[in-house]
Amino acid sequence: MAAAIKGYKMVLVMPENASEERKQAMAAYGAKLISASKAGAWKKRAI
Repeated sequence: MAAAIKGYKMVLVMPENASEERKQAMAAYGAKLISASKAGAWKKRAI
């Protein structure tokens, strides 16, 4: 809501299991939503 009031563009990364109500509320404020799967999200990588 703060981003919408200030006129900022907002991109949100949300888990794919987020509720539809939450996704709709964020989209109603003009946010672009990116769905992220939990599979491999915290996969440890060698440096």
